[in-house]
Amino acid sequence: MAKKLTSEQKAFAFRLVIILWVAAISMAGYVGFAYLQNKTVGFPLDDSWIHQTYAKNFADGEGWVYQQGQVSGGSTSPLFTALLSVIHFLNLPPVWGAYLLGFVLFVIAGMMVEEWLRNTINFNYAPKLPVAALVFLTEWHFVWASLSGMETMLFIVFILGVFL
Repeated sequence: MAKKLTSEQKAFAFRLVIILWVAAISMAGYVGFAYLQNKTVGFPLDDSWIHQTYAKNFADGEGWVYQQGQVSGGSTSPLFTALLSVIHFLNLPPVWGAYLLGFVLFVIAGMMVEEWLRNTINFNYAPKLPVAALVFLTEWHFVWASLSGMETMLFIVFILGVFL
């Protein structure tokens, strides 16, 4: 027998679906615009490729190295690099895999922004649409950060976690 969802669970699911769609549209729009401008997709900074190199070598079992045989500490975000190594372990394309990780983190951050305002702030913020999340998910700096191949969105999730 299927358990019926409560009205709160239905509202949460509705917000999640809206957030997923808006995050996908924002990111697709940004990637599409970048492709039209540059005729390619990629990362805006070379630091993203440093993370990717460490992640690939780690996934390949070579350890925490940038160049084979030379252990180094050049990754500025070991946790993010470790997450990227899963992309290489699964043989996903590095750029699209990083975009996928950025999408997941972007959606989590959007949900956290919305839930923080709904549950923490002491005023009657309870619109049906997740307005706070929609503002967050359409602000181009956050869209850029989610697609940068960098750890920025992971740190935003951690900071929002502190507030929650």
